[in-house]
Amino acid sequence: EEGYLEEKYTDTLVDFTGATNENIFGIANSEMLMAPGSYFKAEMEIANKGTLFLNEIGNLPLQAQAKLLTALESKRITRLGGTSPIEIDVRVICATNADLPAMVENCTFREDLFYRINTIELNIPPLRERGNDIILLAEHFTEKYSHKYGKKVPRITREAKEHLLKYTW
Repeated sequence: EEGYLEEKYTDTLVDFTGATNENIFGIANSEMLMAPGSYFKAEMEIANKGTLFLNEIGNLPLQAQAKLLTALESKRITRLGGTSPIEIDVRVICATNADLPAMVENCTFREDLFYRINTIELNIPPLRERGNDIILLAEHFTEKYSHKYGKKVPRITREAKEHLLKYTW
């Protein structure tokens, strides 16, 4: 279920679809922010002592991959424009639709970062490859949300099940 992992188990979410170094590592230089003495906290700082969910890590540019690898290995980050490192202690969960091993082969994803983040791999097949699971999932979520919202929801009809099975997910 989209959003479930981020809401339940992570302290902060970084979506690399549009992430910048500023989001991930923060800004220390007050001139960059146009406010003397100010700073912009990094997502890695916000997740300190917790879990950082890195969504679509395959979209992270090579230069930022190097900086992320250094941060994960040293457990320190330095804000952009900053000079003093900040200690971090984060558990990292990564997700992507990209084929990271192929990206490593094509030199578009760092091999050392791949092995650093690839501790436990979970492959969740798309609905189109799960056959009758769609019926089980539909029944599960219908029941779950009918209880959650206190609404009596009729059972899924045979015709509706047939439509779900024929749909090209």
